[in-house]
Amino acid sequence: MKEMTFEFKVNLKHVNHRSQRCFMAKVIKEPRIRQDLILAYQLKELMGQDQTITIKQIAGWLGITYRRVLQIMDLLLLTPKIQEEIISSEEISIYRISEKKIRVVTKEILWEKQIQAWQKL
Repeated sequence: MKEMTFEFKVNLKHVNHRSQRCFMAKVIKEPRIRQDLILAYQLKELMGQDQTITIKQIAGWLGITYRRVLQIMDLLLLTPKIQEEIISSEEISIYRISEKKIRVVTKEILWEKQIQAWQKL
């Protein structure tokens, strides 16, 4: 077998790679409740694409408990109006809402009662 050699010119340009710390700084700036709601949508999409994926597997991948994954997924039970407010609101008050307070809202079955409970927060 004959050895082949190739020669060509390459113009290398400097690329500024953003560090993981820079990326995480942007993520941490988002309210925790928003991060969890977006994660819930991502998990729902993942489970919709592959029916064999279980919540127990997801918990293992994320390094959190099965119950914690269920709590995150419960955010999908909020009314679309509340979800929209969580995702798009720029108010400072959204940062102050704890997940424990949100759990009370998600336990309400009727959307009208959810909205009332949300407004009290």
